[in-house]
Amino acid sequence: MKYRSLARTSAMAMLAASVLGSGVLAQQGPPRGAAAVPPAQGRGQGAAPQAPPVVSPDVLPDRRVVFRIVAPQAQNVRLSGSDGMGQAGPMIKGENGVWEVTVGPIDPGPYRYTFNVDGVAVVDPRSPFTSESNASVFSELYVPGADFMDTKAVPHGAVAAVTYYSTALQRNRRMHVYTPPGYEAGRDK
Repeated sequence: MKYRSLARTSAMAMLAASVLGSGVLAQQGPPRGAAAVPPAQGRGQGAAPQAPPVVSPDVLPDRRVVFRIVAPQAQNVRLSGSDGMGQAGPMIKGENGVWEVTVGPIDPGPYRYTFNVDGVAVVDPRSPFTSESNASVFSELYVPGADFMDTKAVPHGAVAAVTYYSTALQRNRRMHVYTPPGYEAGRDK
């Protein structure tokens, strides 16, 4: 189930990337009454122009975060973030069609965010990290510096997902089992 959900999230991110990269939101072909745009010369039949390369989110050393999204045809883009991200709001459009906003500095830890592009909430097409809730999908950001959350060069244990049959419930169940560092190499019970 987890993998199906990740595939669905990845598919949504790729769809958002292709939609936003082309500058078209929920529009199939030219609007009624508009002439079709001929393909660009020298790029082949139907080739779309390349979007400018962007990095988003971009966590700076001072814990400020720069969010960017390519949406050249958009009229209004806003950043919506979880509590603690500080000022989230309107983004500024550059001449290259890249919208940008810098927030922070923000406290270390995990945050959820989305872009609102002309009234449509979308995940960050440049970030592979997502988080799901019952009704929505969010992009996820981690700002390093939280002592209890940062990965450190110390021995780590392992967490295994174990499936077993429960005779009381008469169905398969899943449990997570933590084993300390070195457990697999030990011979003790």
